[in-house]
Amino acid sequence: MMNAIKNFNIEPFLVGGGRAKLNADVMMKLNILLPTFVEQEKIGSLFSLLDKTIALHQRKLKLLKVMKKALSQYMFCQETEFVPILRFNSFSDKWKYERLKKLIIKEIKGKAKADMKGTKSTYIDTALLNGGSITKVDSPTDTFHNDIIILWDGSQAGKIYHGFTGALGSTLKSYKPKYSGGFLYQYLKSKEPIIFLRYRTPNIPHVVKDFTEIFKINVPSVKEQEKISKTLNYLDQSILVETKKIGSIKKIKKFLLQNMFI
Repeated sequence: MMNAIKNFNIEPFLVGGGRAKLNADVMMKLNILLPTFVEQEKIGSLFSLLDKTIALHQRKLKLLKVMKKALSQYMFCQETEFVPILRFNSFSDKWKYERLKKLIIKEIKGKAKADMKGTKSTYIDTALLNGGSITKVDSPTDTFHNDIIILWDGSQAGKIYHGFTGALGSTLKSYKPKYSGGFLYQYLKSKEPIIFLRYRTPNIPHVVKDFTEIFKINVPSVKEQEKISKTLNYLDQSILVETKKIGSIKKIKKFLLQNMFI
């Protein structure tokens, strides 16, 4: 019955202006079509199972995010340290403190724009980076899967991305890493709050021009970089899988709510 009531369209019965409400006497007179008790029980059990499954995956997703946050804090050295708190047993060498500029081969400022429509390259803009659909532009591919992408201008300037290939949009920059792109991405991603706080201009935000010159990173050997990258990337993929599962189950529930009640 609860799901039948949730799915009932009450809009025609609402009264009032800006804050419409449903009067109790009107609500008690609403006619709700109900099946037999046995069918009610079957439908109720189905939706109860869906709700429990969603809750289960939401708890798993929360735990994965907590784990990722904790590992991102403990697997990287802090500014004044040269050995991380949490480390794989096979590594013991001290980390080195380097400027970001020494860890990249080159830096690219995006030139592609949305009005350069064509079929040459995938257009990398903030919409695509945040889950939007793919569009094509008549501009050469200048950024590749292993490159680090940083949003250079706007309110979210300093946000870090990785894993895209295409023509870089004009509000973005990309860095081609010398070593592990996955490690560099995970490190910079974990430092986003610091980038927001220390490495952006006031008023109209953009990342400071000499960012690669003044931003320093503690780095281990390439093998340890790759090991850390693989671990954190696995968690990222697990988080993505759980997020998609929750979205899919919610869509199934919505479809059933729309079609199992009259």
